[in-house]
Amino acid sequence: MGLFKRFLKILGRILPRGMRDSFAKTAVYAGIEEDVDILVGKRLFTSCIISFLLMLVPLVIVALRIDLFGFGTGKAGMVAGALVALGVFIFTNLFLMSVYYFSMYYAAEDRTQRVEKVLPDFLMLVAANMRAGMTPFNAFRASSRKEFGPLEREIQIATTKSLGTESFESALSHLTTTVNSNILQKTVALFVKGARSGGHMAKLLESSAQSVREIQELKNELVGSTRTYGIFLLFIVAVGIPVLLAISGQFLLIYSDVNAQTTNTKIPEQIGLGMVSGGGTPLSPVLVQQTSYFIMIITAFLVSLLVGAIAEGKMQHGVKYFVPIALCAVILFFGARIVISNFLAFS
Repeated sequence: MGLFKRFLKILGRILPRGMRDSFAKTAVYAGIEEDVDILVGKRLFTSCIISFLLMLVPLVIVALRIDLFGFGTGKAGMVAGALVALGVFIFTNLFLMSVYYFSMYYAAEDRTQRVEKVLPDFLMLVAANMRAGMTPFNAFRASSRKEFGPLEREIQIATTKSLGTESFESALSHLTTTVNSNILQKTVALFVKGARSGGHMAKLLESSAQSVREIQELKNELVGSTRTYGIFLLFIVAVGIPVLLAISGQFLLIYSDVNAQTTNTKIPEQIGLGMVSGGGTPLSPVLVQQTSYFIMIITAFLVSLLVGAIAEGKMQHGVKYFVPIALCAVILFFGARIVISNFLAFS
């Protein structure tokens, strides 16, 4: 092992054991055979380099005596710049490691879907080979074709292991540890029990294939029936909320201008504008705009998780929708503010 790989292995062990185990399990499901410590070390090394480069930006700003953080250019500004740089380093590391993990997670889920899609055809082919007089081992090995994708590779590995000291049923059970599929796990467990009890394996495999097809059809119908709810939620977050926040922000801006021109007018606090008027702490339009961005981003994240739970039954599936939804909401909010301000100024 080279010196750099040893360094990556040591770096990968910095993460807690629970996180490394989660990375290792997801990597196996994704079909990655690399050592988990080296894999995590590569990801962590890359994220640290990128985070360090981004951390230099606020430090350079402070070194150039630019008052970007509102604390002046003295000692307070230097402390603020150092804290911002530290925050950038930590946040970037967390963000990049999350991106690396979810990229493997989605690769594993894609691999699972590919296996489940061809599983009924594979089982029917195995049943046909067994009806032709082949043993279960030969039927499985003869049925592993390239068009079955990841399933073909896993069957080849299982049958190769069974040529040694390991039994065919035991080697076949290893499929449940390399593919994250409940359907495959139940099918393999049913096959192993049937082989041990001496049942009619061909008929059993045909029934299993039919059951898998029915489950997939029911799942597709469920996804189709709940798609409307997901579209409705996405419309609210990406269109409805940005437009309403833009209108409210523009209203506050107009009210602030009117209130500045008519300083003698005071609206009673009972109607809910005491915080905006002179009777309470003033609400700055800039603060409201920043709060609107925060609300849109948080809402986009929560809704993306909800859409993933509705569409696929797992909240993790919705994380991939977060960035497009948040970008769409922010862009539409910015555009709505421009349109509304121009419309009011023109009118």
